Amino acid sequence: MKFIDMTGWIMKEHGVPDSRITVLEKDINNKSKITKWICKCECGNIFSADGAKIRNGWTRSCGCLQKEITSERTRADLTGQ
Repeated sequence: MKFIDMTGWIMKEHGVPDSRITVLEKDINNKSKITKWICKCECGNIFSADGAKIRNGWTRSCGCLQKEITSERTRADLTGQ
């Protein structure tokens, strides 16, 4: 597979809808064979993520997006009660 330099990518602009990630730089401390990137989420968290998962949309945030989705699904609608 060809190496793709994702430095500076804002994933919303690269076809990943609902993504909150901006790629900062390649993770040079990564010991695995998988290319990982240091990313910044819109909430301010900085984290490392697998490049393939970022590109295909499996990783869209630092985890804050999943927390919001789960919270919305479990919140009871008490309108009119």
